[in-house]
Amino acid sequence: FVAKLLKVKVVTTLHGEFSQGVNFGGKFEKWLFKILLKRADVITSCSQDLLESSFSLYPNIENRGRVIGNGVDLEGFDLNSTSNFRKKYIFSMGIFDKRKGFDLLISAFSHLIDKKYDINLVIAGCGFEEKNLKELAELLKIRERVIFYGFSEEREKINLLKGCEFFVLPSRIEPFGIVILEAMAAGKAVIATKTGGVVEIIKDGVNGILVEPNSDKSLMEGMIRLLGDVELEKRLGSNARKTVQDPKFSWDNITDKYIDSYKEAFNICR
Repeated sequence: FVAKLLKVKVVTTLHGEFSQGVNFGGKFEKWLFKILLKRADVITSCSQDLLESSFSLYPNIENRGRVIGNGVDLEGFDLNSTSNFRKKYIFSMGIFDKRKGFDLLISAFSHLIDKKYDINLVIAGCGFEEKNLKELAELLKIRERVIFYGFSEEREKINLLKGCEFFVLPSRIEPFGIVILEAMAAGKAVIATKTGGVVEIIKDGVNGILVEPNSDKSLMEGMIRLLGDVELEKRLGSNARKTVQDPKFSWDNITDKYIDSYKEAFNICR
């Protein structure tokens, strides 16, 4: 409204999960968001999936949409690292939120324990669901095999990624999944759910494994597949590292794209 009053141009960037089944706070919030899309001169989005979902809310904005993904700093992952754990572990991280699917991962991991796999699960992060996740691990009698690492600083995160066997992203909803890029930068095979922008990064059987969302069985099968095939795990990890070496995942390149979007809006203004 201020932009309209002052007659300035607007660039809107989308990074949320509003379009993938997440409800708005109410009708007013949804209406306001549609107004923002309508008012925007350029709309950037972290993934094609998220951008196309916004089109369903306001169909007449296709020509204003630009996909600008997220990036990763490779230099930090080239430094030497030391593992915090002696025992082999599967790693995952993120905000402890229902949408991130950590309950599904813990359930899937419990089946690995039932099948006598000698490996731990390390989950880094924090959030409102932490108590429920710990209680689930207790209920499934695997609490001693599931390590809740808590919040990790950047160097700790890189060490955790480089020390794991492979990385799992169990999200029910995921507009992009920047943690995937970080795992790939560490040269690790990734198991991720087929949701949102994830499928724009992971190519099944090439640089990772895609599994069905909302399915602990599918997650379990993906983990068993990697645990039983060391060569596959290494090949996917090597290809993953090559994937994130693409200039499109460089922050410098991404910065240039945002600047171009601002310039585009400015040129429209003139």
